[in-house]
Amino acid sequence: MNSLFEFNRNLALSLFQKRRIIWALAIRELKVRYKGSVLGFFWTFMNPLLLMVIYTVVFTSIFKTNIPHYEVYVFAGILLWNAISGCLVDGAACIVQNSALITKAALPPEIFPLRVVFTHFLNYLLTLPLLFGFSIIRGLVPTTHALQLLYLIPIAMFLMLSIVLGLSVLGAFFRDIQYLVNTLSFALFFTIPVTYPLSILPEKLQTMLMLSPLTQLIQMNVDAVFFGRTINLEMLLATLMMTVCFLFISLLIVWKFHTRIAERI
Repeated sequence: MNSLFEFNRNLALSLFQKRRIIWALAIRELKVRYKGSVLGFFWTFMNPLLLMVIYTVVFTSIFKTNIPHYEVYVFAGILLWNAISGCLVDGAACIVQNSALITKAALPPEIFPLRVVFTHFLNYLLTLPLLFGFSIIRGLVPTTHALQLLYLIPIAMFLMLSIVLGLSVLGAFFRDIQYLVNTLSFALFFTIPVTYPLSILPEKLQTMLMLSPLTQLIQMNVDAVFFGRTINLEMLLATLMMTVCFLFISLLIVWKFHTRIAERI
């Protein structure tokens, strides 16, 4: 256990010392992502807007959803979900995809899960003004409860990092994980309250879905941004506790496989 503690301390120190590299890689990823496309960076805004229109039409016209300002509800959920799913999908493959930088430039593999999380949440932050502007246009003025995002976003980043850190290492050893995460990400979308409020589900199903920290995260997000409610403290603490558990598991995975990553990629 002492060697585990020592390894984690050295890992944290190494990542802190390379924080400028991580930031530079995140900015570079954002620039490269839409390079060569006609609309370029505007796809950051266009993608969630198009998804919002599609889901609004489907759920209000076909499923007869009668939630007031439903389009704002969906938009708020989609923006955060895009960051979450992006972290999961890109995180599972990030070490393999950057094998040249790891083997030739001698960069620590753990840099790339951090870059993935920073990139997707930076993208999320850039879309928040669009969300609030759209909300006001649709007649739903954000309340001061939206300021809870100031601590909810760092918690969301911490949660995703705690998951992606171990996931990226496992993805380097078991390539099937990348395909599995893609499939699970699609399935997860329909089990968390992005396109529907949890309140429409049976109570037992609500309880079961709330065991997922991702469900809790999305729920706290719409509570703050859409419903204008104070975030449930018990839900927040439960998310933090599960985040710590995921982080511990991820650090164990990194500790066990760290020295063999370069050989497998």
